Formats: sequence, C-alpha cells, structure tokens
Amino acid sequence: TNESLSKTQRSSSFDSHTNQHVQNKAEKKPIRLLLVDDSAAIRGILSKTLRDIPGIKVIGTAADGEKALTFLEKEQVDIVLLDIEMPVMDGIETLRRIREKYSRLPVVMFSSLTERGAKATLESLVVGANDYVAKPTATDNDSIVARIESELVPKLRAVYRPPGTNKECGNHTASTKSPIQSHWTKKSQNISVIVIGVSTGGPSALAEILPHLTVADAPPIVVVQHMPKEFTGHLAERLSKMCKHRVSEVSHGQALQPEHIYLAPGGSHLEIQKRGKAFILALHNGPPENSCRPSADVLFRSAAKIFHSDTLALVLTGMGNDGLQGC
Repeated sequence: TNESLSKTQRSSSFDSHTNQHVQNKAEKKPIRLLLVDDSAAIRGILSKTLRDIPGIKVIGTAADGEKALTFLEKEQVDIVLLDIEMPVMDGIETLRRIREKYSRLPVVMFSSLTERGAKATLESLVVGANDYVAKPTATDNDSIVARIESELVPKLRAVYRPPGTNKECGNHTASTKSPIQSHWTKKSQNISVIVIGVSTGGPSALAEILPHLTVADAPPIVVVQHMPKEFTGHLAERLSKMCKHRVSEVSHGQALQPEHIYLAPGGSHLEIQKRGKAFILALHNGPPENSCRPSADVLFRSAAKIFHSDTLALVLTGMGNDGLQGC
C-alpha cells in the first residue's frame, strides 16, 4: 500500500510539474494579434509600435472585415483589434460573424470617441466585444505611440486568454424559461434594491441579465458600469429597448422608484441617499476609488447603509477589485 501510495505521489508530482511546465511555456508565447483597419497609416503605426512591445506579435493585418474573416480561417489568432468604420464589411458586422464562429476569441474595438463613434462602439460592446480603445486624436507620432503603449497594450494583456482556453464549447439548447424569472417574484419580496457593478464586457452581460430582472413589482436596479461619459447615455438608451422597464442615465436628485433601472453617468460617483421618507440618487465628483469613477464600492456602501440585508448586490464581468469591499 505504501509503495502504491508512493507511486501515486510521484505521479501526482510529475503531473503537477508537467502542467506547470506547459503553463510556463504557454506564458512565454507572444500574444498573436490581428489588426483590422482600413487605414494603411494606422495599420503601419500600430504594427511598428507593437513590434517593439515584449510579448505581443502582430501576425497579420486586414483592411476590411471580409479579409479579417478569411485570415481567421487560416491562422491561429489570440486577439483581434478591430476598427468600426470600414468598407466592404464594417466592424459591427465583422464582430457578429466572429461571435458566430469564434465565440471566445477576444476582440478589442478601435474607434473614435465622436458622437457617431461612441454609438457604434457601444453597439459593438453589446454585440460582444471584450473592450475598446479610443483612437488617438493627436497627429504627432510620439503622442500616438505613447497612447498605444499606455492604453492599448494593457487592455490587450487583460483580455488575452492563454492557449487552450479559447476552445469553443459544444452547442446547447438553453431553456426558454429563465430560472431567474421562475423564482424572482417570491425571492424579491424582501429585497429593497438591486445594485450592480460591472466593468469590461459589461454591456453584453447587462443585455443578457437585465431583461430577466424586469418583472412586475421588481425593486429598483442601480448600475455602475465603468465607462466614459460619452457612452453611458447611449448604453441606457440601448438597454431600454431590450428591457420592460425604463433604463435611464441618472440625474442628481432623481427619485429611486420600483420597476426602474438607473445607470450611473461616466465620470461621477453614484450614491443612494435618504431624504425624509424618500430615497434619492445623488451624484458627486469625489476621488476615484479603485481607479474608478463611478465606483461600485461607493454605490454598494451607500445601499448597505440604508437597506442593510435587504440589498442584493451583483458583481459581473470585468477587471480589478472594484465592488469587492462594497460587498
């Protein structure tokens, strides 16, 4: 028995060592990146800058969505950096095609923060983009390179999935009756408010979850989504079309009411406060928490202070620790 146990221990130790070796070997492999942008100048400066970044390798470029899809059929890609406005096939349609065939392949959108660009970027996040990076507005190369290194590279590393984790799961048929909907009415009777914190990948997660929470007599839902102020109004508008209850971007002093969904505006902290017998939503520009403003921790603390155990807090997809202390 001791000999058998010894063999088992040696085998377990060998397997552990082998798995660690495979993991370390995978970690040393560079991130294989596909650049998709109709501007040859943008493709050129991105390729040149990223070439000097350790751990990232540009393995291909494409000027439109059709060429990108063709490339994906032939090559193994870890991340797609995708422009939105392109000829032949734009970024939104390309993203939909990617999600149909490569549901777990990380895609980062590369777009402008103009009014039109913000709407398109928001739509891409709802469709399933993992994150986005604003195109540099500066014209000198040094500023553009600095922007790529400070904003794009960290996001590429954050959404990267090591080899073996991008394998597609088999098709499955989801139940048409949501478990959330089945049990929500009974369980929500003692819940005064639902607070949600969400970051990277949030719009698509919210689009999936919120429609199931919008039932009759549901408590108010208050959401902090890490997103610039240029996007949050568009997100509220987009989610309103998908939910039975209205989704609105919060204005200071707005009343907290059942069967309503409230979204914190980008750049402002959001708290729930009590005024007499009423509950209101208050905005302020206090210091960022967890490098975030709005911060889920700020919202969660305010809800717990007023509603105590009658608060339901949800932390969805994203990066960082925001929401941890508040829970």
